[in-house]
Amino acid sequence: MSLSKIASLSLLSVLFLAGCNLPDTQKRTDGSDAQGSFFADEVSGSLLNETFQDEISLPKERIYLMKVCIRDLRHSKPVTNHPFLIEELNQEIKTDSTGCLSWNEKIAFDYLTDPVFIKYDRKIKSKGLHTGSYKISYAINPWDTENYHNAIDLSKNKIEPLVDSDAALEKLSGKSQTQAFDLWVEDGRLFVNDERMGDVENNRFELKYEFNVNPYIKTKKTSGETSQYSLKYGLFSGRIEVIQRYFVGGEKEKNTYDILASANFSDAKMEKGILSFTKVLSFKGGPPSRGSIFVRLYLQPSKNVPNLKPYAGIFPLGDFRSIRTNSFLKILPSPDFIKEVEAQLPLNKDYMSKSANSKSAKNNDDDDKTSGARSGKADSTISWTTLEIDSPVKGVQQLNHKRKVTYPVNICFTNNLTQGPVAFQNFKVRGFSTNENVPGEEKKLTPSNNNGCIFWTDVIEYDIYECRKYYKGYVIIENPDYNLKIKRYYYINPWDDF
Repeated sequence: MSLSKIASLSLLSVLFLAGCNLPDTQKRTDGSDAQGSFFADEVSGSLLNETFQDEISLPKERIYLMKVCIRDLRHSKPVTNHPFLIEELNQEIKTDSTGCLSWNEKIAFDYLTDPVFIKYDRKIKSKGLHTGSYKISYAINPWDTENYHNAIDLSKNKIEPLVDSDAALEKLSGKSQTQAFDLWVEDGRLFVNDERMGDVENNRFELKYEFNVNPYIKTKKTSGETSQYSLKYGLFSGRIEVIQRYFVGGEKEKNTYDILASANFSDAKMEKGILSFTKVLSFKGGPPSRGSIFVRLYLQPSKNVPNLKPYAGIFPLGDFRSIRTNSFLKILPSPDFIKEVEAQLPLNKDYMSKSANSKSAKNNDDDDKTSGARSGKADSTISWTTLEIDSPVKGVQQLNHKRKVTYPVNICFTNNLTQGPVAFQNFKVRGFSTNENVPGEEKKLTPSNNNGCIFWTDVIEYDIYECRKYYKGYVIIENPDYNLKIKRYYYINPWDDF
């Protein structure tokens, strides 16, 4: 045998022996059973569609289009037009021309739950020429679709937080959620229109308030960062309160808060992201003439939404004149201010219950419109200047050293709403009196002039030989049309020219 033939035979022997010890590159043990003749090499999925609750625009179901590609275990070629069964879904489907299976994964869930990844195990079983089965695992986060729009193949990725299939049902139903989410309103618009002024019979002043606000829900991302979910539609109920803040002096100086008017509303409709509702508010005793004005808004869905807190927020409007001014609403962020208000005006518990349809909740429109409204305060529809007292017109000598002095008095009034003079209106005046129990005589007046001022003359009698001094007295001014009745004090020294 030649040397070249011996070399050739030796090379063939080495190659044969090496071939017998080569690893089996086609053998797959990760997800297949012992007799399986196929494997899945790629799992993917993307959000296809979603449905929402009827009463409020919260997602209740999201549908993902899942896809897995099947290959022949021996030749690693796509298995085309072959039937397979997805056991957990009891759904039989065929691979397409590229060897891939596609199906819809429907996930019903409570949106108001902390976002996590839900693990899904799916067993793919052959129903045709191929044999065996293959298990795939993937994760879907139906809550945080902004950051996780697609399904994740768990054979290639490690993610957290991950909830196993056994605990998935409780998590998806929201029953495991321990902390509720906040319904929130950050800003909006307020439009105010005159409804009725000077309602003498009912002693009320009424304004129509129209609110446009954009409620949203404070949520969380999977990372734990804060986020928000903007609502598009829904029915909401709640309450509005107009609050006045004014300063009270004396030994215990402090800010004082009063509810000037309030009203409930129910089933207000939110469309295209805007919640609009209108209420007529009655102000007993008229609008204020001092201090600052705020609006407190209570809000919650008309029908119960689990894991959602009702909303209560305070919006500043401005000084007392802003009670009838169109305003841009901006929530007050100061916790200290809110605590100061709530210390005097606690939150209405009927609108701060966790359930909108709880037994204690009142969502009807029969609320007392003047609940908490002022009673007997000096605030009214109009404000006034100080009394002006001019020099005596004449003095008349009486018997026993007595003398009477007549002097002119005037005062002017301004409409708090229009900021114009209260012109050509009828007022009643009881003249100067030093006796608290006996008011002065009623004066005959002409209507207020174009500057809103009224004029009359008062009389005081004194002994010309007494020591000079100041007499303290008062006058009473009334205007029923504006719910006005004030007592104004002043001092006068009849011995001096004034």
